[in-house]
Amino acid sequence: MPRTMMSAYVRGIGLVGGLQMDEGERTTYEKLMMAHGIMMVLSWSIFLSTGILFARHMKGHFPNSTLCGLKLWFHFHRTLNMIGIAGTIAAFVVVFVAKDWRWVGPKAYQSAELNNRWGSVHAMLGLIACVVAWAQPLNAVFR
Repeated sequence: MPRTMMSAYVRGIGLVGGLQMDEGERTTYEKLMMAHGIMMVLSWSIFLSTGILFARHMKGHFPNSTLCGLKLWFHFHRTLNMIGIAGTIAAFVVVFVAKDWRWVGPKAYQSAELNNRWGSVHAMLGLIACVVAWAQPLNAVFR
């Protein structure tokens, strides 16, 4: 596992037994990065994946049940995916706020060593995954 520079993962003094210790307070940057991670995990692992599962496995259930002219599975699918997409957008904005609106991914003027660092690779893969996810609602419009 690659080493990280985030002090959120470094053991130290913090919230112990309900008492906040001065030396372990989290910075705004650390709080924003934690919020980014939590929102992405919830969006991808719960909302988006459950929305996909509804589309894949629930079409045959309650075949005659509709709401506003659409089948129930589709309402669940659409709602879960909209929440997931909103969560990824919010998390995307939060990480840019934490980084002072700077891109920390690969850059043309950086060395290959810097471009291959975990943070740089994570930023690029995250951007690609989010763009593909955000394109899915457009795919539904043109379908």
